[in-house]
Amino acid sequence: MSETFAWTFPGGRLKREIQSVTVADNTTKTITVTVPAGKLWRLLGVRMINPDNVSRTLKIYVYDENDNLLCILLERSGIGANSYIQWPCTLESSSIKANPAIQLLKGGDYLKCIWAAGGASSGGTASAGLIIEYLELEQ
Repeated sequence: MSETFAWTFPGGRLKREIQSVTVADNTTKTITVTVPAGKLWRLLGVRMINPDNVSRTLKIYVYDENDNLLCILLERSGIGANSYIQWPCTLESSSIKANPAIQLLKGGDYLKCIWAAGGASSGGTASAGLIIEYLELEQ
């Protein structure tokens, strides 16, 4: 009998969450997205757009259900007007903290996406300011 090598792919249903993001003059905006109970997410990608007319620091964090910081996926300063960050990424710079590892999240874990205050501005809205793609499985 010969040995067989088979690739396996973590099944699940492909999901995409697209949220409108509105930022206001010199204020921080935070959006939290929680994995539903009984589900597992294999995170595929996160994209955040800065809809403001000034530069902002954008951050993507992963927390567990007890508010423990599990991982900093991406944290970058100086994101200009209508520019974005994307995780995973391959950028390397002293101003970027990026975690390219595979991320599995269980029910109760959550993503915290932060648009830090950038100073006096006109604010703005991006209709697809936050995009999260993942495979959803049963836990």
